[in-house]
Amino acid sequence: MTSISVRIPGEIKKKMKELSHINWSEELREVILRIINQEENKNIAKALLSNEELRKDAPLK
Repeated sequence: MTSISVRIPGEIKKKMKELSHINWSEELREVILRIINQEENKNIAKALLSNEELRKDAPLK
């Protein structure tokens, strides 16, 4: 597994420390994956819309 660094304000770090029972690494991994999936779904939706537009404009056989 690869590591990344994230800069956060001290106040957020303090609150995270107070909530030490939370696995912040796992939470961040889940958020990152959710955003990746959302973006991929947007790309799929965009491709489907483009395909529909092309089909609409194509001559009938």
